[in-house]
Amino acid sequence: MCGSSGSRRTCWTCCPRRMRCCRPATRRRRQSAILFTGCGAIYDRADKRCHMPRHFLEGHGLQMIRRISLATDLSQEGAPAFRAALALAVACKSRLDILHVSSRGEQPAWENFPQVRSTLEAWGLLPPGSRQEDVEPLLGVGITKVTIHGRDPASGIADFVAKHTPDLLVAASHGRAETGWWSGGSVAMEAMRLADLPSLLFGPLARDMADPATGALALRSVLMPVTDTPPPRAALGRLHLLLDPRPLDLHPVHVAASARTEDEVRAVFPEAARLEGEVVPALLQAADRVAPDLIAMPTARHKGLLGALRGSTTEKVLRAAPCAVLALPS
Repeated sequence: MCGSSGSRRTCWTCCPRRMRCCRPATRRRRQSAILFTGCGAIYDRADKRCHMPRHFLEGHGLQMIRRISLATDLSQEGAPAFRAALALAVACKSRLDILHVSSRGEQPAWENFPQVRSTLEAWGLLPPGSRQEDVEPLLGVGITKVTIHGRDPASGIADFVAKHTPDLLVAASHGRAETGWWSGGSVAMEAMRLADLPSLLFGPLARDMADPATGALALRSVLMPVTDTPPPRAALGRLHLLLDPRPLDLHPVHVAASARTEDEVRAVFPEAARLEGEVVPALLQAADRVAPDLIAMPTARHKGLLGALRGSTTEKVLRAAPCAVLALPS
């Protein structure tokens, strides 16, 4: 038995550390209605939650978020992404880099964008009249503002990401391909592919992840489409550690291309609802039905971190999703 997971068993063949405390087992059903899946996840049929054994997460070398990079053009459309990045930085006591991207070389109008200290004061996390140097000692959050000029701001972001290796990139899309910060960003896509970087993306219809009044994060319900490629195991582990070590309300939906694919997915997510029809409309219908706080999209590494965003499934979902989309590299 796994000491880290009490009386729960896991699948020895899939345990990344081949721990001796894990007995060789495939799927097992017990009176507690807990199912031990082939990826090491513990799926509770009763509350439909997926629990990750601690040694599974450690075996992947996953860590909490230590550094977040927020890419923004300082428009009001980017405010939900700003609030989410700031709230996550406070929750994880991580460094937050606010990257202003501009293709025209003008001076950034920081005064038109939500201010860090005034936002933290409104959330009740800082006393009124706090100074800039008070933020890190009181909250454990280091804030850096970086301005990136040039004809190709995506390249500037790519350079920053490659140099500083944040754990999470946060960005907002206004829904127009020609104004998205990744437009023409083959250099940025390649840099993020090499960095293996999860990205939290806010489309034009996405609601706030952080309460504008209190900063409270809504990160309990997650909708995740799964198929055999990319394999969801690593993405599932990273999802749990990135967002919350406590159980999440995980709603897997199954994208199957063949009977063999369906069998492989069912071995990991036996309760996954199957998507019928075209993938993107079906996934958006599932999002309307489940009303998740987040859509987690596993992405194939060979296609780049965001699956070559232009015209991809991730981008199509992002444009119409009612919540933020988390692109997770496999």
